[in-house]
Amino acid sequence: MPSEANISMLQMHPDGLSQCHETLDWYGLGSQLNRASKEAITYLDEVLQPEDIGLCESVQKGLNSLSYHQGRFVVDNQRSHLSEHGVHHFQKLVIAALS
Repeated sequence: MPSEANISMLQMHPDGLSQCHETLDWYGLGSQLNRASKEAITYLDEVLQPEDIGLCESVQKGLNSLSYHQGRFVVDNQRSHLSEHGVHHFQKLVIAALS
């Protein structure tokens, strides 16, 4: 994130089939946040998170619809700009490495 040197960790904890609890830990230098860090956290809280929540909620609605049949990824045979071949391949590598 922009501002002072920092690292932030967003954790998502599923709470059932349709609920999720999130926590954000923000670590910076010193004991007080500077103005830029406060602004970055406010932006995360007031702009990015509501956008992400809306997107995730609409994806969940779609996954639960009767017409959904694609799978977790959009992987089309034409490998169009919409295809998620790279993400699909990476996750298969992770699964293989953990097996």
